[in-house]
Amino acid sequence: MKAKRISAICIIFIILVTLIFTLYNAVANDNLNISFNKNPLSIFNQTEEMLKANIPFSHKLKELAVNIKFFSGEKEQNNIYISNDSLLKVVKNPDYNLTDANVQTIINFADTYRIPTYAIIVPAACSIKQQEIDSLYRNRLFNEKSFIENIYSDFNSHVSTINVYPTLFANNDKYIYYKTDTNLTGLGGYYVYEQIAKRLHIPAHPLERFEIKHYTQDFYGDIYNQSPYKSVSPDKISSYKFSKFSREYHVTRLKNGEINTYYELYPDEAAKTGNPYDIFLGGSADRIDIKIDSPNSLKLLIYGDKTVMSYLPFLTVNYEKITYINVDTAPIDIYKDLDVKAYDKVLFSFSSDNFMHNDVTKNLR
Repeated sequence: MKAKRISAICIIFIILVTLIFTLYNAVANDNLNISFNKNPLSIFNQTEEMLKANIPFSHKLKELAVNIKFFSGEKEQNNIYISNDSLLKVVKNPDYNLTDANVQTIINFADTYRIPTYAIIVPAACSIKQQEIDSLYRNRLFNEKSFIENIYSDFNSHVSTINVYPTLFANNDKYIYYKTDTNLTGLGGYYVYEQIAKRLHIPAHPLERFEIKHYTQDFYGDIYNQSPYKSVSPDKISSYKFSKFSREYHVTRLKNGEINTYYELYPDEAAKTGNPYDIFLGGSADRIDIKIDSPNSLKLLIYGDKTVMSYLPFLTVNYEKITYINVDTAPIDIYKDLDVKAYDKVLFSFSSDNFMHNDVTKNLR
């Protein structure tokens, strides 16, 4: 308790000194452009913009605050648990109204289209990598394993389920989750691919048939932006290119109404935009269609979130066409324009956190 009080005092002192310096700097440079003749909300917004413009080291200030609280014993900050060399987002209890609605919508979809339908819920890193969390915090974690099993039970005979929890947990000592991002790494995606292949009755190619290429080793993801703990080392962004046989790809991406095309799964030019994560199929999009020149004739439709990007490149080895609909960004028109019956199988794939707390199936009702 004493350590927490000391850290709080330190943080308050640093913030006050910073604000005084910021106001002095703004006045000295004639940047204090706040009109007090407007409503309180407008004044607040103006003040926020002024602080952003005059605190060039604001990220460093946030980093300092996180580190002070960590060394005073606060290992969980902003729903992020800070371990020795990784940041783990703590998944809170689910909204059962949302989860029930998501389950029922997927069941209705399967019953309506009568196409083999599958569902996969990818557990969060905090559940799989529990060995990195102190027992005091670990005992307070929500039981994702039990939650996923219950959801799968609810699907009953309507939807086939793919349980990746056991294989991820068995490999939790490996680099299967990013240390600074909520997604699976390429290796984690491969383990998910293996389980999908078993349930969809397609051959899973061994890992040695994929050529691994590292694009960057200094990637910081979305969790780091929330809790920038400086002792956590950056992540590696790696591609897994099938090298056993030659393949030609036609990747069509639709994002915000604009279409662009690539002829490879890992387009180098896309990663040059500043976000290394865009190396995967050109980055996030509302809809991605992948046509593969291969002896396969199967077509797969995937409704999912960003976790799909970790294993989607592996699945292209087994299909002639894959369409991925990003449920977090795709507008309703994309759903309406889709010919669902043109596909042999449908896969619903979400992170546990997303499935628990968001209406990921609203556009299918």
